[in-house]
Amino acid sequence: KIEVDDTIAQLDPEQVLLGCYQAGEPAFCGQVQRAPSGAITEIRALQTNTGSVLTDGFDAGINYVLTTDRFGQFAFDWQTTYLRNYKETVTHFGNSGSEPIVTRRAGQEFGRLAGFPRFRSNFDVDWAFGNWSVDWLVRYISDMSEQCSDRYDGTSLSLTNLDLCAYPNFADNHLSRNKLGAATYHDVRASYNFAAANTTVSFGVRNLFDKQPPVSMTAGSSFETTIYPIPGRFPYVSVESRF
Repeated sequence: KIEVDDTIAQLDPEQVLLGCYQAGEPAFCGQVQRAPSGAITEIRALQTNTGSVLTDGFDAGINYVLTTDRFGQFAFDWQTTYLRNYKETVTHFGNSGSEPIVTRRAGQEFGRLAGFPRFRSNFDVDWAFGNWSVDWLVRYISDMSEQCSDRYDGTSLSLTNLDLCAYPNFADNHLSRNKLGAATYHDVRASYNFAAANTTVSFGVRNLFDKQPPVSMTAGSSFETTIYPIPGRFPYVSVESRF
């Protein structure tokens, strides 16, 4: 459980203006520059301590090693994180003064602010026998939901009316939601150790089954780059020498 007070965030220009002229905060008025005519020439939307974050969850891990005479050594490692809660509070300035705006992010995707899947799990199986070793890693990311609306809401070109939302709301397009399905990735690597030369040669494939990331309507590049790997199968060869 982690709680952070006075978190740093960047307010948009509208919030700076409301903080000055509605809430009367001198700190915000100092960020608004005017010409002699009274026209606004600059609004400095600086970063400020404006809210708090409260998050809690659980981490679980299991590690087991099995050694045999005939088949070598097997190592199993399972690590899982469960995000129970992620609550972000930001001070908002409006016509009635300042008020806290609470956003619950657990299980949600927020585009440029990144996604917050509830479950993330890695299961790794490693086999070693003589100079050979093989590693298989399974990565799991649970599903998330996101807002599915844009500036075309209410028209035939909205995401809702183009049938791009998993949970459309045709009466109010702004309330439509999209689902990013759970994703599982498989990475495999085989290695051979040339003991006399202190060198290990490995061949591997990341994203073995060419799993595509779920399409996001809020991320800037059609998928969440901070959570999912770059699309496509990625084979590689590596050589490691120790001296």
